Amino acid sequence: MSAREAYNSFFAHLTRSREWHAGALRGLEVALGERIAGATPLPYTLGTAAFDAFGAGVDAGLIKGRHLREEAA
Repeated sequence: MSAREAYNSFFAHLTRSREWHAGALRGLEVALGERIAGATPLPYTLGTAAFDAFGAGVDAGLIKGRHLREEAA
């Protein structure tokens, strides 16, 4: 399953901010090996609500992506 497919299945329907959704997709991409962590700059300014929402989304994506990898192994 690709990161985009996982995002569409598990996160797209959630009522969250744009920043959270962007983070969730980024976390899935990293966890599933489609993106290298830290290879692209963060899209939001440190200390803002947008940055916090993005980070929360990344965490959710990383957790889900790791579970998906474990299930596939």
